[in-house]
Amino acid sequence: MLHSFVQEGLVDEFIITVAPTIIGKGIPLFREGNYQLNLSLKRTRIFSQFVELHYKVNGKSV
Repeated sequence: MLHSFVQEGLVDEFIITVAPTIIGKGIPLFREGNYQLNLSLKRTRIFSQFVELHYKVNGKSV
């Protein structure tokens, strides 16, 4: 569902929390495909072993 919102240009920011994966591949956030987003990193925060990344979407690129 996220992919549809991104394609339509309805997402203006992402706040992503990254957690280390010990077993397996983890859960992919984005669908595989041939597209790019123009993002600017606004802020990072660290919580124990997690990292929160706050991005602004500057526009859709391809």
